[in-house]
Amino acid sequence: MMTAAFAMRNLTVTICLTIVLLLGSAGVSWSADFQKGVTAYESGDYATALREWTPLAEQGNAAAQTLLGFMYDKGQGVPQDYKTAVKWWRLAAEQGDAGAQNHLGVMYNKGRGVPQDDKTAVKWYTLAAEQGNVYAQNGLALALLHGRGTEKNPKEALRLLKSAVRNGLKGGYSETTIGWSYFTGKHAPAIPKNFAKSLYWNHLGSRAGHANAHSNLALHYFGGFGVEQNFSKMVYHLIKSAEFFDENLKWVTEEPDEWLDYRHMASSHFWNARVLYWKAISTGKRSYIYDLKKMNPEHEAERREQNRIA
Repeated sequence: MMTAAFAMRNLTVTICLTIVLLLGSAGVSWSADFQKGVTAYESGDYATALREWTPLAEQGNAAAQTLLGFMYDKGQGVPQDYKTAVKWWRLAAEQGDAGAQNHLGVMYNKGRGVPQDDKTAVKWYTLAAEQGNVYAQNGLALALLHGRGTEKNPKEALRLLKSAVRNGLKGGYSETTIGWSYFTGKHAPAIPKNFAKSLYWNHLGSRAGHANAHSNLALHYFGGFGVEQNFSKMVYHLIKSAEFFDENLKWVTEEPDEWLDYRHMASSHFWNARVLYWKAISTGKRSYIYDLKKMNPEHEAERREQNRIA
């Protein structure tokens, strides 16, 4: 259930981070017009950003092209238009812009604005990953793990995932994928089943705020995998997972529930807590999270103390 899909949480990267990635790979000189667009974008004035960046993009400025693609992809100041986003990203990608190459990989992976094509996604991920783009390294690693658009190569996938972590990929995506791979052992012998390593990497993912990492840790405490079985710690991580869960992870509820394979390993109250968690993430109703919190003795004691003080 719990790999970190490349449909990353809050893929709307902040403008500062985007520009660092784009300009760092494209070697673009800063112009006054470009800076006006940056200032406007940061203040939410998308119309001005569009007006400043469009002429630059038409003149071949790769950073402006990539940022226009981002605006059309997200519908910022313009109607959302995946085909136009792809047009601008392709122009920038063909100039060697790693950010645009990665975005093209995502679009081909998802079939947005172009026919879905795993092989072409891998092509663009590879070009961006070779330039050190951490998002592309993560995306390419997932393709190599699952053999999408390329032959399976878990050893190279693990190298790329670790490289993405080492080079600053935020959000816990790569750490969580590594952790789940060590939990399942599906990619042995390159990534063998190893609960200690699963705990290590999922802890890193959870500290970075990834919902799936918390769910993976909850499963460790549910079944006693590499740790003592612990109801309170399981519920804690289920609560954190539900709180971090968002629409970009909705695919989790559409996949077969892999916890079912372990249901027999814990008593009914463990599973009842897991049912509440599943209802929370599948319906989006926070009332189920509140019910989960009431099942956690430590949280309930803290709540009663706060009520007493109040």
